[in-house]
Amino acid sequence: MKLSVMERMILLNLLPPTGTFANLKVLRIAREALSFDDKEHKALNIRYEGEGDRAQMRWDNHVIIEKATGKSPSGDAATVQEMIRKNPDDYEMKPIMNDKNVIMGEIVTQMIVKKLKELNNKEELTEQHYSLYEKFVEPPLQAVPEVPAQE
Repeated sequence: MKLSVMERMILLNLLPPTGTFANLKVLRIAREALSFDDKEHKALNIRYEGEGDRAQMRWDNHVIIEKATGKSPSGDAATVQEMIRKNPDDYEMKPIMNDKNVIMGEIVTQMIVKKLKELNNKEELTEQHYSLYEKFVEPPLQAVPEVPAQE
C-alpha cells in the first residue's frame, strides 16, 4: 500500500504499544517498515520544534527546484523567495519523497482497522486520519463498467 510521510507517521502512533507474544513480532516488523531510514531522515529534514510538551515533529515535504539546472536555488529564504517572485516560471515545487509502498500483513491491517473504527466511534478522528480511514476502512468502490442498454 502506498503511504505518504504523514500517513506513515500517523500509523506509527496508531499501532498498539502492547500485544500478545505472537503479535509483538508482526508489530515490530510493521514499525520497521513504516519507519524512516537515515537517508529519509536527512532528505526530509525531520526535526522537533518547540520545547517540552509543546515540541512537535516537523519535516519538509517539498523542495523548490530551478528548472534550468534541476537544483535547489542557493541563498537565504528571503533571497530565494525574491528570486521566485521575480521569475516564478523558472522554478517548480517537487515532493522530496514519493509515497512509499509499505506491505502490511493481515494481522497488522486488522489492528489498524480496529483502531481507526474505535476513533470513529468515539468521534475522535481528525483530518490527519482521513486518508488512512479511506485506505484501510472504506476503500473506494471500484468503478463498475456500464452495461449498454439492450434494444
